Amino acid sequence: MTRLRSLLRQLDIQSLPALLYGKGKSSPVELLAVDSIGELAALYALADVAFVGGSLVPRGGHNIIEPAQHGVAIVTGNHTENFRDIVALFQKPGRRAHRRHGGVTPDSDASCSPTTPNGARSARRAEETMRSQMGATLRTLEGLKTLMADGRDPLPVSAQAAHTD
Repeated sequence: MTRLRSLLRQLDIQSLPALLYGKGKSSPVELLAVDSIGELAALYALADVAFVGGSLVPRGGHNIIEPAQHGVAIVTGNHTENFRDIVALFQKPGRRAHRRHGGVTPDSDASCSPTTPNGARSARRAEETMRSQMGATLRTLEGLKTLMADGRDPLPVSAQAAHTD
């Protein structure tokens, strides 16, 4: 909470006032800072751009899947080690649904605004990337059915050896 308050002060100094979710007025705001568990999914559905936290310092970042499934343009800091594979998927050529910034500055989110071509494209690509990953369970089951229909043991040889009586 101390880092969040510090961030809110820095944003205010840069003429980007933000509201801490659950505190203060209920009128529309440009920036909403959320420091609670279990409420982000519903809030992402209302957002145009999401800065996904835990990524400005070497903590590894938070998961970018929730904002992506709502078609929200995604911004993180440089530290996304905890979700390296997921972030890489969103950064593939032609997908570019995620932007990294070393810090929060007035122009950090400008290129992600839904009113700009880049922002609208980022949001659309986030949603498309999510859709491209759906159905993994079904594909896995189909693959297992094929292996079992061929009479092959679906376990690799090393796993078969570990499961003998």
